[in-house]
Amino acid sequence: MTPRAAGGTVVLLAVVSMLVLGCSAREDDSGRATRGDENTATAIEIDLPEGASPLVPIYFPNQRGTLSPEEQAIGPWSNPEEGARLLIEAVLRGPGLESQPGELLVAPLPSGTALGVTNLSESAHLYINLVSTEHTRPPVGGSQTELLSVYSLVDTVLLNVPEIEAVILLWNGRQLPTFAGHLDTSLPLRADPDLVRARR
Repeated sequence: MTPRAAGGTVVLLAVVSMLVLGCSAREDDSGRATRGDENTATAIEIDLPEGASPLVPIYFPNQRGTLSPEEQAIGPWSNPEEGARLLIEAVLRGPGLESQPGELLVAPLPSGTALGVTNLSESAHLYINLVSTEHTRPPVGGSQTELLSVYSLVDTVLLNVPEIEAVILLWNGRQLPTFAGHLDTSLPLRADPDLVRARR
């Protein structure tokens, strides 16, 4: 979803209860997860007031070991790379203060991590340089923590900006074999919608 202008119709991520709708789990044409658990995500359209910033889902790690969307006013943007930068900056700022009961969203990277140069190649691969003066390498953590830290960025960009096909992560200007010892970041990273679960 790429906001083109403020106001108008945008696509928001909404929580849909399988029990209320009485429908069975399936997989849609985009390959997004529609599993038979209590929470699934689907797209609906609503109208925003004229002049309002479009709301888009920013994906943050939650305490259940997955990513949850938090709707934030981002944009509009005029090109894919500008949109990616706005989205990455939102991820680095961390979630808002309106966490719902029973759901704790956390920032995927430590404070002080900033966005450096980005570059969108002709092959639709976005190079993202994360910069930190406090950490010469990405912070070490468990494999699941590392996975969610990386895909908070990757899924937020790729699921909102369809013109970008993959992300290449750099840390302080270097592309590392693994992000922090577990996840292979030597190759372009593509979206993983299976990590996303709607908020309770």
